[in-house]
Amino acid sequence: MCAVNKGREDCVADLKSATEIFVTAVLCTVMFLPVLLISAVRSVMKKTGKSGTHKADGSS
Repeated sequence: MCAVNKGREDCVADLKSATEIFVTAVLCTVMFLPVLLISAVRSVMKKTGKSGTHKADGSS
């Protein structure tokens, strides 16, 4: 990953920045996942609420 002639300090700095970027990306993904799930569930609930609930209630 790191060039040999670059020096260890630069190598460690690159690894640290890469790790920070990766951690930030993971945190953002984890933060947005519940929002996406909730919005998806709400849209599905709206669709089924308009069309499917009466059929489901009648069959049960």
